[in-house]
Amino acid sequence: MPLPFNIPKRLNDKLESENNTSFANKVETFIEPYNSILRNNNMYFFPEYTDHGINHIKRVLEIINTLIPEEIYLKLTQEDIGVIILSVVLHDIGMQTSAVMFKNMIDGVYDIVRKPEFRDKKWKELWEDYLKESYYWDKEKKINIFGDENHTIIHPNLNDLQSLDEYDKKFIGEFIRKHHCRLAHDIALKGYIGEISIRYEQNNIHDIFPKYLDLAGLVARSHGTDIRKTYPYIEKTGTSSRRQQYGVHTIYLMALIRIADYLDVDNRRTDATILETKKMYSPFSRIEHEAHLTIINIDYLKNIKSIRINANPTNVREHVKVIRLVEDIQNELDKTLAVLGEIYDNDFFLQYRRVVTNITDEKFENDYGYVPKQFSYKYSIKLSKLLIKPLYGDNPSFGVREIVQNAVDSCRECMNDITNEEKPYVVVKLDTKKNLLTVKDTGKGMTLEEIENYFLTIGSSYNDNINWKQIRDNEGIYRTGRFGIGFLAYFLLGEKITVFTRSRKGESGYRFEISLSDIFIEIKKEDNLDFGTTIEILCDRDGCMRNLLDDLENKKTYYTWYGWFVDQEPIVRYYCDEKKIIIYKKDWKEYRKLTYNSKQFGEIRYKTINIFDDKHNFKPILCCSGFYITSNPNKKKFSLPFVSNYYPFEFPSLQIADNYNILPLNLNRTNIDGDVEYDFELELVEEVCKDLICQLFAVDDWRFFYHSIYRYFYFGWNNFTIINNYTNRLLKGKILFTFDSTCSFSDFFEELMNEWYSCFDKFQECLFTVRDNWNNIDQYGLRSRVFYRHVDFNKNLFNCSLSYKDYLIEKELPEKHKFYLQKFIDLISSNPLRFSVFEISEIREDHNYFINLDFLFNQYLKGNPMIPFNSIERSQKYKTIYNDKTLSKWINDYRIKFEKLMKLKKSKFPNKR
Repeated sequence: MPLPFNIPKRLNDKLESENNTSFANKVETFIEPYNSILRNNNMYFFPEYTDHGINHIKRVLEIINTLIPEEIYLKLTQEDIGVIILSVVLHDIGMQTSAVMFKNMIDGVYDIVRKPEFRDKKWKELWEDYLKESYYWDKEKKINIFGDENHTIIHPNLNDLQSLDEYDKKFIGEFIRKHHCRLAHDIALKGYIGEISIRYEQNNIHDIFPKYLDLAGLVARSHGTDIRKTYPYIEKTGTSSRRQQYGVHTIYLMALIRIADYLDVDNRRTDATILETKKMYSPFSRIEHEAHLTIINIDYLKNIKSIRINANPTNVREHVKVIRLVEDIQNELDKTLAVLGEIYDNDFFLQYRRVVTNITDEKFENDYGYVPKQFSYKYSIKLSKLLIKPLYGDNPSFGVREIVQNAVDSCRECMNDITNEEKPYVVVKLDTKKNLLTVKDTGKGMTLEEIENYFLTIGSSYNDNINWKQIRDNEGIYRTGRFGIGFLAYFLLGEKITVFTRSRKGESGYRFEISLSDIFIEIKKEDNLDFGTTIEILCDRDGCMRNLLDDLENKKTYYTWYGWFVDQEPIVRYYCDEKKIIIYKKDWKEYRKLTYNSKQFGEIRYKTINIFDDKHNFKPILCCSGFYITSNPNKKKFSLPFVSNYYPFEFPSLQIADNYNILPLNLNRTNIDGDVEYDFELELVEEVCKDLICQLFAVDDWRFFYHSIYRYFYFGWNNFTIINNYTNRLLKGKILFTFDSTCSFSDFFEELMNEWYSCFDKFQECLFTVRDNWNNIDQYGLRSRVFYRHVDFNKNLFNCSLSYKDYLIEKELPEKHKFYLQKFIDLISSNPLRFSVFEISEIREDHNYFINLDFLFNQYLKGNPMIPFNSIERSQKYKTIYNDKTLSKWINDYRIKFEKLMKLKKSKFPNKR
């Protein structure tokens, strides 16, 4: 039975000239079913790829024949030729995978032939890993695969193969491309199982020569991996030597196929009409096609053992592509020859040792219409110096923050791995006598690769590393860094930085010094270092040490060099001249974990306004990844814009884990910069409003409260409620008195509540509230003004009564309003209270609200928002709240705080009733 393609005569003679003709028949029997698959070359998942069909196989076999010197050809066996032919057929057969075959892969039909020597996972596990990895693809990766940097990846539905679109095919195709070498080995052992299945059991091939199929699959697999990594699998065959297995020189065949596959690069690999007639969405595919078209032919120069790649590039992109291709082939050739040398000494080698190209010839260079060199942006030392001040100003605490951030990340990354020793920690020391700042962590330390590619590369963030992202999600470890420019802030402290580091991965320790003016950085090995990293900076910048010392007097610790880190772990200790700086983190305990688990940002902790706090510092605090960001976040981008319609205070303080570094912080990490939709907004508003209800239900005595809090509430004869859209809707039409009080609220409360409401408003037709600033009385849009009048009660009331009456008549105030107003004037005119402003109006509903939380308030207030002052009446009226275990606990916690506050206030004001 003839092979479905012609093989070079010399190889064919070796295959068929031996006495064992049955072996050649077995090879032909194996290949024959693949004839139609290879000829059709219908790469379902690779519509834009170059040729991987039968023509590619022919050319690879031709190149293999060329690579074999005559003296080595004589040493090869019939089995060698058979196995290399089988491996060439198999090496790219995975690229011919159909939709049905792919589904069978994921469903586990090949799992039975997994190879433990290669640590093979199940195909479904590989697929799941790939799905997770795809979440981290950057724009460049998306462009190369889909041709669209903004493409939203939606995982294909493998249960409906008919629904796969072009994006699905490209997505699956990238997975197959990554693993097609392993798939070749699986197919060698199990068969091609798709719409047309080729199962070896059907024609007894698998029973005839399984050893050779296994070796062919191994050779095919090897063209996508380091040859040395195949040694354990070769040794498991039971042969005594790596030189050959069952008459097959396996490693030599691996050398042949990997170099030959590389060398099939000329314009026979693609068709020029493809670029003209077919739109290629992936720039990567277009560049590959253009590169192949650029290469005219390849000359094999036996006399000088060189391979000459002849090309005719028309632009610098094609030129650079050819140069890199030649360099890659030469590099692969050098490594392959080294492997052959260590396995076979000089017994087996390749015909060629050198790869060159015509486009480096001087006479060719003179004909270029372009400059034959790749130019790109370069990092400038001067530019880095210019960036520091615009980013960070002259504040050296930013420099300390950046160092501590890196130290904290280093500790977090190995926090879960250390069990028998002290958990990783950070120590920050300021030595004023030596002008020296030292930050030491006992975390993971840095490898030489990390020093070069991340620490010393401005703009390169370790968070972009896909391997790190997978570790992050698998182990729940998160890093604070994101931009890769924080290193610049180090130079706010001093001109020179000394680094000591030793990685827990087992490398030697390293020591080096850097400055922004360095051209060369010398890294020295240090064997006696502890695990972790130590940064030393001589604080010789003007004013640096003075600013750091001034921070010690700053009670607002958030803004200081020792106050940025607010998390509980790892422990960060601060010292000044060996004296420990005490950091108070009682604030942390007041934060409550949001019940909703944010998929975008991870754990969210929040702290609401405490209405019992006399300080009433309502500015919200924003913290991200355990570090303070700002106390003045951009409200429009930081929270729901109209939340005050239900929650009248400032938005709560937030601590956002920001697991995936997507919170739009500005470059110096001091505020929000950019729009973002928070997936936890509505849930946060609901919990904040629930929290507010619980605080209100914990109040027993309003007389001891600071007066500014009362502008957020309505008060009646024996009850009160919060001012928001919900209560306004239910209280619509009630008469409202608003006061700007110059007296203490306790006096106001006793006089007004005990006299006015007990005499005139037993049916609670009227409510009152208090404002701090009359000019802001309409800021919430809660009422339309009916009457507005300044009254100076230091003057004789009767002198302004006439004007009152005239004014009231002129404004045609309703008779009911006139009656209440006159009663009120009569009341307050006879007591010593001083009211600078008061207003009478009707409560109205405000329709301009962004979200509707009526369902929440209805659930707990049952349409009756006026909360009794008496706690017993309150508990009987709102049983739903007290039956809710969570809310009941919150009420009890606040009640304890309230009682402590009352004891403190009563001790200060014993005469208050």
